[in-house]
Amino acid sequence: MKPQNMSSRKVILLFPEAADIIKNRHYVDDAMFSTDTPEHAIRLAREVSQVHSAGGFEIRNWVSNSQQVLSALKEGSMTEKNMDLTTGPMATEKVLGMCWCTKSDEFIYKIGWNRFNPDLLNGCRRITKRQMLQILMTIFDPLGLISHFLMYLKVLLQEVWRAGIQWDEQISDPLHEKNFLSWINSDHRRYSTFVAFRVSEILDATEAADWHWVPSKQNVADDGTKWETQPDLSSKSRWFRGPDFLYRSEAEWPKSSSKSMRTDNELRSSLMIHHLSPDSVINVADFSSWKRLNNVVAYVHRFIENCRRRRTKQSIESGPLSREELYASEGFLFRLAQREGYNEEVVLLTANCKNTSDNVLPKSSRLYKLLPRLDERGVMRMRSRIAACQYATEDAKSPVILPNDEESGTDRERH
Repeated sequence: MKPQNMSSRKVILLFPEAADIIKNRHYVDDAMFSTDTPEHAIRLAREVSQVHSAGGFEIRNWVSNSQQVLSALKEGSMTEKNMDLTTGPMATEKVLGMCWCTKSDEFIYKIGWNRFNPDLLNGCRRITKRQMLQILMTIFDPLGLISHFLMYLKVLLQEVWRAGIQWDEQISDPLHEKNFLSWINSDHRRYSTFVAFRVSEILDATEAADWHWVPSKQNVADDGTKWETQPDLSSKSRWFRGPDFLYRSEAEWPKSSSKSMRTDNELRSSLMIHHLSPDSVINVADFSSWKRLNNVVAYVHRFIENCRRRRTKQSIESGPLSREELYASEGFLFRLAQREGYNEEVVLLTANCKNTSDNVLPKSSRLYKLLPRLDERGVMRMRSRIAACQYATEDAKSPVILPNDEESGTDRERH
């Protein structure tokens, strides 16, 4: 190990750039690097070859977009070398799955269309969700150079998925047209602001019954955007005359095969909380002190518990109030006050009771900066800076949060 380590250190000292290429820019059996000048590339290539040769490894082929580099490295043929995935006279080898045309210095993306049914490619057969995904996954783009084109297919595949179409089910209708018909035939207020506003404008000037579905092959709008050859824009073309079915009776117009006029695309996210706030059964203004209030509530709770015990023929409680009874009564009063003053915060904390580390309240909440949490009694407490102090009491570490008189709507003696 020692001689090898010494050799590695020597290589780094003598050929630092070559060592970096060997260490960080080798991918399996290929090395890839770029430089600003042909002279720099020639020097680095010779250094990399020298280092490999010293270790018993021979570099066989060099490919470059510069004829000067290839000549200096004595690569032989000066013709174009095309790193292509396909076979043929110009194919040499695969480099990270990319096709690089060295003559034009361009990356080329090719799809093996021979894998797919010819009827699918010429439009005689509708595509399925499985085939859409297969086409998308055959395009290898590790650098994301054509992601702005692939994005459209990904968005379309996403809409197919949302529409609930099965893997081998043919996509019969254009999804955007189906979504539009669904939007104008339902309550547009259920959808996002953009969709709701546009649909509202359309329905102000037209009726939902005025809109009909048009198959893709008869959609004249596609002639201006989706074509492989020059479109026919003569005065007699359908671009100016419209589709042929418009000249027939409305009964012969195309009919949508869609079974449902509902869609979840662009559906507005909403949360409905139904809360009833009955009048408080306890008027704290009738009590002269917190101790008296707590004792009365504790006796009421004891009476309720004794009624339950009598039904099951259990022994009942009597005598002075216990510490546990007073503690339970105190928790009840705290929860009652917090529900009156901070009901929304209590609801959110209760729904996320398992999340004890993050602040689940929105920043608009009055209690957001207090980092509230619920204790074992369901009482809301704030998180203080002395929580790690082992000598402080629980009330000092995490004080109970109580609303003021305006927030609770009652007069309360502070505790």
